[in-house]
Amino acid sequence: MIKIGLTTFIDIVRAPTGAAKIAALSQFKRRGTYKPAHDYWRPLRNAIKRAHQNRDPAVLERLLQEVPTGKQANYRDVVQKYKRWWGRTDYQWFDPPLNEWQHEGVTVRVNPELGLATPVWRTAVKLYFRKRERLNKLEIDVVLRLLQLTGRGKSPDPGVG
Repeated sequence: MIKIGLTTFIDIVRAPTGAAKIAALSQFKRRGTYKPAHDYWRPLRNAIKRAHQNRDPAVLERLLQEVPTGKQANYRDVVQKYKRWWGRTDYQWFDPPLNEWQHEGVTVRVNPELGLATPVWRTAVKLYFRKRERLNKLEIDVVLRLLQLTGRGKSPDPGVG
């Protein structure tokens, strides 16, 4: 059984050809086990999570002061865009559902980082940062479907996903 994370699954789905998909799988196999110290975006994902849990967007600005110089430009760009998306919406935090999706010998860990709610809706959010072009609609639909399939019944609100 092959076990991969949702981000790796997205990278494989995004590969344009069969050869590129095989290359993405090979890269995953060579990478070995996950090492948090080698995760470029981990501090930002954790800061975004803390910002929502504490309802304090200033957490993101403080992060920009703490990250190494080599990351600051990339982080600043993402923080600026994220804060624009967040806007003035008053999100309530909830723990997002964590689960696995299995199909024909492949297990994908579906691990959204954020659980956000307003008085009107609740949703789990998977943060995906890559320097390449944005995800297209089909790629987003695949991720949303996995979140829907694995989120049902795992959260206080069965509508999450």
